[in-house]
Amino acid sequence: MPQFTITVTSHGPYKVAGDFELVDREGREFGRGSGTAVYLCRCGQSKDKPFCDGSHASSGFRDIGSARELPPPPSTPTGPEGPSRITVNPNGALRAAGSFEIRDETGGRFGLGERASLALCRCGGSKDTPFCDGAHNTCGFRDGAEAK
Repeated sequence: MPQFTITVTSHGPYKVAGDFELVDREGREFGRGSGTAVYLCRCGQSKDKPFCDGSHASSGFRDIGSARELPPPPSTPTGPEGPSRITVNPNGALRAAGSFEIRDETGGRFGLGERASLALCRCGGSKDTPFCDGAHNTCGFRDGAEAK
């Protein structure tokens, strides 16, 4: 049973619910308030990154995020066992790791295979949404998101 679920909302943010940590690359936790779910920006336009501020509605961001099977993972190890967490990489992807699942808005499940982690786009420019394809390196994405 996964510890947390990431839901890819149609033309909107990631909704993340369950038992997980939200940390920056240094391992410092982002304050999440008392809510049971957080909404993380995936359009790249939020003024409150990594959190969604609703900018997707006026930015023209369009992506349904339909569930699908992923190709088999590389033959390299799938990653260490550890806490279920999402790491916010500076000016880059969200890295989901641990015990999680990804669903679309209709409840369809993304087939992750044997992956223990994967990178999610948050710049809005990936051609493989909701997954990161490195577009943040060429589209000028900057976040300024660090845990305080």
